[in-house]
Amino acid sequence: MSTTTSKSEYRRKVVARYEYRDADGNLHFQVCRTEPKSFFIDKKEFYSPEYSLHIPYNLHLIAKRREYVIFITEGEKDADLVTRLGEGKIVGTTLACGCARLPSDMQKGIHEPSFVEYFRNRWICLAWDYDIPGIVYAISWLSLLCSYAEQMGNRMILVPLPYAQLSWDITDYID
Repeated sequence: MSTTTSKSEYRRKVVARYEYRDADGNLHFQVCRTEPKSFFIDKKEFYSPEYSLHIPYNLHLIAKRREYVIFITEGEKDADLVTRLGEGKIVGTTLACGCARLPSDMQKGIHEPSFVEYFRNRWICLAWDYDIPGIVYAISWLSLLCSYAEQMGNRMILVPLPYAQLSWDITDYID
């Protein structure tokens, strides 16, 4: 995934924009999904170097409601579905670039001191896409969460998708 926008990316039809906001609700950047399926990051108007691309998706919802269960998915579409279905009790999150993120990059995400507080003492569910990159993404999250579990006081639930077909994500499973 590119972190800059090129002329060819502007010619693709943008079918969804996912807004990454800080804990106060300020917009920092957008991840744009295009058809044919691709993604690019639009940060020209909103970008804040303080957060770079490490801000968790829906951080403003995570910060606002301590009683929400945090449901980690591989992408924004799935995070939005989980949030919508959670009816005010669950908030879906992910990091920009999804499974393209390397574990070392993820460590800069929710485990930056500015974000770790929002994940402390929370129920955290982890669901992954049913493919190799999705499994690696889940293992990376699980490893990071376990390394902080004692100091964060988290309670974690792994959510495998039973009877899922190869390459399915949570949206495919629920549909």
